Amino acid sequence: MRKDRLVLVLLLTMFALLGAECRSIGQKDAEERKLPKRALAAGPLLRTYYDTITTPAGMYDIKIPEDKDDLAKNGPLTIEFEMAGLTVVTDVRCRMRIAPPESGNGADCELQCRIVAPDGTTSTWKDVDFASDELINPGVEMIFLNEFDGLTAAGLWKIQLKDAVDDKDGRCVFRNGTLRINFGLEGNPTNPANETATLALNSTSYTYLSEHRGVRDLGDWGYFGLDVRPLRADFSFTGTSFFVRSFSLTLSIFARDSIDLSADLYMLLVAPNGAWQFMRPDTNSTTASFQYGSQRLTTLVFNFGGSAITAPSFPFQGQPSAGTWSLFLWDVNVDSNIMRLSKDELRIISVPDGMGGFVDTLTEFPDTPAQLVLAGVN
Repeated sequence: MRKDRLVLVLLLTMFALLGAECRSIGQKDAEERKLPKRALAAGPLLRTYYDTITTPAGMYDIKIPEDKDDLAKNGPLTIEFEMAGLTVVTDVRCRMRIAPPESGNGADCELQCRIVAPDGTTSTWKDVDFASDELINPGVEMIFLNEFDGLTAAGLWKIQLKDAVDDKDGRCVFRNGTLRINFGLEGNPTNPANETATLALNSTSYTYLSEHRGVRDLGDWGYFGLDVRPLRADFSFTGTSFFVRSFSLTLSIFARDSIDLSADLYMLLVAPNGAWQFMRPDTNSTTASFQYGSQRLTTLVFNFGGSAITAPSFPFQGQPSAGTWSLFLWDVNVDSNIMRLSKDELRIISVPDGMGGFVDTLTEFPDTPAQLVLAGVN
């Protein structure tokens, strides 16, 4: 009997450390749930709920409640995070991946979010602007600057979500979330640090991208999954770990000249502890390209983050650098016009112009691996 009690206590302790499973309001508990694995904590003050790279195809839809009777009876959707440390709280942020209703119009939803601290201190409800027309923010950040000042970080924190207006415009779906206290940092590390990892030239990742598109939104990896489907490239960081504040990613794509990479190419960078950054060729990237007949080689350089710890919306703020960072690439235009991750790179270099000066020239560098540079402090 005493042994049975001990086993029960251990099980309850493990349950508390992991946090209770997300609850989908109005869904039967008996339904089969295909969900990613829980992520390990990145640190005492930083953790992501699910390990993003384990997202299965057909992930169970954890729906955010809208019906007022459901809300009155069962309350909002609650996601729990067990945090640690005796740090005094000065800043709390949560970042969420939310998919719109099956209608695809997330702009019509009136989502709200609040955070509940371990001692019961509760923020006000804040509007979650994760969508405008057909554009979906795959990592909307909610900032709570003053609501929890002076509290201790350790304990069970809760993110709560609801659709504030019962207008039957469809239910949004929670895919993943990150809770970050004090930018994920204990103390005030200031020593600059960086490390570069490359994708080996003999890697099987230098191949063709598969074509996938979500139903709720084009980039909804909860629909087509990440565990086996998109092209995956791993970057291993083996040096002394530091806290990440920015990254730079360089890669090249070889595709038909008619393909619009800015519309068709989707990418997802995932940290070792499950945090994610969604990317497309846009204002956060620089591009060099050269046409070879009907084909085009394009080199993309992405830069995210910065030196200031208060920079909003950088998803890897405070993440430890050590471990394997995974990049997923896929084509959302299902038309059999294939893309390929290339080993060649284009650079603009200065060469003598023959008249005593220099001129910028686009030059191809064969057998140049894709690379990821992390920078931060320790």
